[in-house]
Amino acid sequence: MKIRMVLSNPNIKGIKKQISMRAMNGLAEMILRTLEEMHLYYFENEISPQRRKWEELANSTIERKGHDTILVETGALKDSLTVKGSKGSIRTIRISNKQITIGFGSNIEYLVYHLEGTKKMPARICLGVSDTGKRLLVERIKQHIKERFK
Repeated sequence: MKIRMVLSNPNIKGIKKQISMRAMNGLAEMILRTLEEMHLYYFENEISPQRRKWEELANSTIERKGHDTILVETGALKDSLTVKGSKGSIRTIRISNKQITIGFGSNIEYLVYHLEGTKKMPARICLGVSDTGKRLLVERIKQHIKERFK
């Protein structure tokens, strides 16, 4: 499962130069790093992108795992969303005609059960970007472009 973002012809006041493909790639990499930081925050605080606390683990789950850290047993799911190049991580960048398309997510097979829940397990949303997160991305994009193209 993944998030797809498309940026078309970034146009920020005060920037008169066309943005090169290399610069667009740098911008895309910065966006991916920001998404990784956001998702690390979700795991560290056990919250959804909308800042809703994940439901506590059942006592039987805590006993089986030996700890009460939610959504972390092997660390594979967390790493796939917070560490570039880790097993299961999805990070794609496509640049064409001054448009950037970014894919971000995980192909860890059990992610869907955490996102949707099951009969025995509540949903614990750990993938996505809230409106606040979108605003943060916009600000970082503006800052990134302004720093490089004044």
